[in-house]
Amino acid sequence: MLSYDGCGSFCDCSYEATPQKKFREAGQYVGLAGKVTRFAVRTIPASTFQPRLGVTAALMCLVAVCSMLLGGPVFAQTRDPGNLGFWFGETSDGSPIVRLHYFHSPTCEHCKKANPVLDDMESRLPWLSVERYSVLKNPANARFYHELGRTLRVATGSTPGFVFCGQVEIGFDSAAVSGRELERKLTQCHDARVAGIPFEIPHLAVTGEPARSRSNWWLILPIILAAGGFGVFAVAQLRAKRAEADKARIQAERSAHRMEKKMAARERRRKGHKQ
Repeated sequence: MLSYDGCGSFCDCSYEATPQKKFREAGQYVGLAGKVTRFAVRTIPASTFQPRLGVTAALMCLVAVCSMLLGGPVFAQTRDPGNLGFWFGETSDGSPIVRLHYFHSPTCEHCKKANPVLDDMESRLPWLSVERYSVLKNPANARFYHELGRTLRVATGSTPGFVFCGQVEIGFDSAAVSGRELERKLTQCHDARVAGIPFEIPHLAVTGEPARSRSNWWLILPIILAAGGFGVFAVAQLRAKRAEADKARIQAERSAHRMEKKMAARERRRKGHKQ
């Protein structure tokens, strides 16, 4: 797991997404999903049980596990540097947008200098979109930053990091120097898009994020089976709880009916004695 020391560099950038670690992560997520499902089954009142709740729980487990383990298929296009949408976008009128991926930490002094500069640029430049990733105590962002650097063949071991237009800039000195140079490169990239100059997508490393997202499809089947198992378990528990509730209700109704009959019989006997 990647960790961050808050001083501008990673303590460990040797993360390897091996099959063993993938299975271990999958087991952790599946186990957590199972605990949540069992807790919900045991704590939700019996009167609110519905069989479709089990199906909902299974789907939630599936989405959560796939999102956490595979990086989220929904975000695959925007987090894939091999896709043009990772670098650029378009406004409603078709004007180009330059995406700046900014990796930072709240304890990084250089990041504190860069934050107001980026806020100012984003407010002044309507074609600039800044996507911020905090790597402090956020393993997902730290891993994405690390693997993005491996994909682009750039050492991303410190912050702040600026990824845009097929290039990576690491470090920030001051607004007058680094800020001005960063804005110049962003403006140059935007002008090239406006002029229609073709953008050459950087050559992707085999170990990068796009290749990892493809090679992990074989993990989906056991995840689906696990989620389906949780769904079956949840439905069985819900039906058992409902059956218990129905049985208790029927017994209560029968007891109340017997009590009414006894009370009616006593009342008739009492009236008979009076006569």
